[in-house]
Amino acid sequence: MTSESIIAGQVVSASDLTEITIDVWSSFLGERPEPGIHVPDFTGVRVTGCVHISGTWQGSVLLSGGVCLAEQAAAGMFGVTVEALSDAEVSDAFGELTNMVGGNVKGLLDGQNVLSIPVVTRGADFSVRVPGEVVMAHAVLSVQGQRLEVTAVHS
Repeated sequence: MTSESIIAGQVVSASDLTEITIDVWSSFLGERPEPGIHVPDFTGVRVTGCVHISGTWQGSVLLSGGVCLAEQAAAGMFGVTVEALSDAEVSDAFGELTNMVGGNVKGLLDGQNVLSIPVVTRGADFSVRVPGEVVMAHAVLSVQGQRLEVTAVHS
């Protein structure tokens, strides 16, 4: 079975991911990410949130940003300074952003689907793999010159 036949009728595009991420980020944090083809790649610590979609469609949505971007997002979400945040609050905020993006992706899909709770990983040298994944769409955005990536995979 080809990846095209697996995802027939269930296509999520890079432009969908871009639009959803811009809408979620802007609504909750008050700043608008821009498409960022030439944003420098991640260096140092980054944060990745992942939610799984199960049901008629099987897949995942991943949101990744540098730790500074994740901290700024958490500070904006909780209305505190970056210095006042705990690591758990940063993970909670980034997980909630991932959940909102994933929920909007789920809304584009046909059939009965449910969204998992988000899982958030933080570190400098890791990768997140979903068994049997086929990348459907990937988008790179820039928030104040910092890289933000969103990926939808079908499994």
